[in-house]
Amino acid sequence: MPRGQPDYGMYATTQLIASISDMGELAARLGSPDTYDRRGNILFLEDFEDDILGWITETSGAGASVSCSAEHKLRGSCSMKLVAGSTLSRYAKALVRLSPVIASRFGMEIAVTLDTNMESWEAWNNCYTGIYRITAGIKFDRVLNKLYVLTTADTWYEVSIPFSPLFSPHLFYFSKLVFDISKLTYIRQINANYSYDFSAIPLSVIPDATPPSGESYVKLVSQAGFNATVYLDSCIMTYNEP
Repeated sequence: MPRGQPDYGMYATTQLIASISDMGELAARLGSPDTYDRRGNILFLEDFEDDILGWITETSGAGASVSCSAEHKLRGSCSMKLVAGSTLSRYAKALVRLSPVIASRFGMEIAVTLDTNMESWEAWNNCYTGIYRITAGIKFDRVLNKLYVLTTADTWYEVSIPFSPLFSPHLFYFSKLVFDISKLTYIRQINANYSYDFSAIPLSVIPDATPPSGESYVKLVSQAGFNATVYLDSCIMTYNEP
């Protein structure tokens, strides 16, 4: 019986091209939105090509809305458009619920545009154990031009990361927050192609009787009198992060 690779296998000698042995690279070339940081295993991936039917939305203020839009996108044909209200609490929020998983190192990666009229942008991940809510979150304060992570007792902790974004609906910023549910700490934040060590910062742990489950959500807050608008092209949750 013959052994080894067939003549059409990835290790066969070729004259003009090189074979691809990296499955992550192959997936990227075939159109996967998971191209920014490929570490970890995919738990949940949303690229909004099939509308936003799986998301729970909430808005406040005049002109606020959350919708599937073809106006601006990084890949594919659609993105999620969040328009924050100009009055009242002035926000637009979208949430997706996830099945419970074993404690692990998780990652939350998003690709989003930023608006000069926004007050803040937040991305949260909640893990419910039946006894506690364990939360990792990051916030960009447009007014102060500062980044924060959510820590003990749901308080925001300022992190010294240089970030001077271009506010344009044509430019999508990638951000990936990695955290360890079993050790109740952050691991790292990847922002604008730089990785920052957050391992000394604890997650927020709050007593909560919600049955075991998970959820991820994003929230846009507008400055008063404006309808700040951002476009979310993808949201990817990973586990088994290194």
